[in-house]
Amino acid sequence: MDVLLRALDRVAEGDADMAGPVAAVRTRLFHTVPAVRGKALQVRLTAQREIAR
Repeated sequence: MDVLLRALDRVAEGDADMAGPVAAVRTRLFHTVPAVRGKALQVRLTAQREIAR
């Protein structure tokens, strides 16, 4: 699972595409793998805190 989460982190760093094939895979993983969903929520919360600051 850690390998999958690290791979998603690396892909997310270099890929801002919200509609391409990689985004579709990311979205599918967010919806089907609880650890990926948790990581996504952590990233989202961190971003929201930075925006609020």
